[in-house]
Amino acid sequence: MARSGPPTRLALADLGGARRSFARILRAFYRDEIDETKARACAYMFNTLCGLFKAEIDAEVEKRLDAIEAALIEREKDGKQ
Repeated sequence: MARSGPPTRLALADLGGARRSFARILRAFYRDEIDETKARACAYMFNTLCGLFKAEIDAEVEKRLDAIEAALIEREKDGKQ
C-alpha cells in the first residue's frame, strides 16, 4: 500500500536512504501535500547532504590511494635492496 501524506521520518543514514527519502518528498510535493517553500528547503538540504556523502566518499578514496602509494613505495624500496 502506498504511503499518503508528507513523510514523517526520513532515512538519511546512507545514500540509498537519502535517495528514497527525497523521492518520497518529491512525490508528496506533486500530490500537493507539501508546499513549494518547504519542498525547496528540503531540496536544498538534500543537496547539502549529498555533498557531505560525496566528501566522505572522496576522503575514503584518498585514504585508499595513499595506502596503495605507500605499498608501492615500500615495494620499490624492497626491490632496490
